Amino acid sequence: LFSYLVTGATSPYWDEGEELSWVKDAVEFIKDDIAKNGYKGDIVVGLADGLPEKVRYIAQESDLNVKIVRITKPRIAYIEIYEYVDLRLINTLKPEYLIVGDSQYEIQFTKKVREEILRNYTVVFHSNTIYSYNGYVLKRKDIEIGESVPHEEESLEIEGGYISAGFFRGSVPGVMKLGNTYTAIVQVKNLKDAREKFAIKMHCDDGTVYIRGSFREEYLDKNSIYIFRFILVPITEFNGRSVITADLYIESDNGTFTKVDSVSDTVYMIIK
Repeated sequence: LFSYLVTGATSPYWDEGEELSWVKDAVEFIKDDIAKNGYKGDIVVGLADGLPEKVRYIAQESDLNVKIVRITKPRIAYIEIYEYVDLRLINTLKPEYLIVGDSQYEIQFTKKVREEILRNYTVVFHSNTIYSYNGYVLKRKDIEIGESVPHEEESLEIEGGYISAGFFRGSVPGVMKLGNTYTAIVQVKNLKDAREKFAIKMHCDDGTVYIRGSFREEYLDKNSIYIFRFILVPITEFNGRSVITADLYIESDNGTFTKVDSVSDTVYMIIK
């Protein structure tokens, strides 16, 4: 079985000392590399054990919109549980970048694993902080990025309210597991100076993920924020690109709803 993406869209406070200094440097390197090369579309970053929540938080703080997936999974040997690199997942999802700490690189990246990964990846960055914690960024040699799943604020004239793309995309996992449920977080802000009625319509066009209560309405006071939560239920095995979308509507004076914003994210795999 694959290890699956760590979910959640909270932004817990993390100490900005030794442990995270190198992670910030790695995230900034990836952000600059994406901008320098003009990469568009879905960017997947693979992380070794222990890093996903920290990198997600730092990426949000740095306005780096990437999909974060864990590339290690636990294995039980005798009475001990240890992490090892899931090469099958890496070869299937083909993350554009990998972030790996020094200790993880030395322990989890065995000779066989390194040989396999370095066929497709190049070490492009190693941090050099004053602390004992440092790490690597590996970049895929043949980056093939598909079409972007845009936040439609680029094509819609946002008037009245908007959805936080960062919170939404941070809550939708790139890899789901049958039997589990996930919570999509849709944070909406009312930009008007009056109380308004908003509606969210959630949909997964190919039907691989069922969304409970996919249409919700709520009144928001002027300039206020409200968080809608939707339960996502994977219903069939899948390998590809399944797009989940949240559409935001505002009620007009005549009682009709007008679409004012939309945000989407991609599920790449649903596993047993």
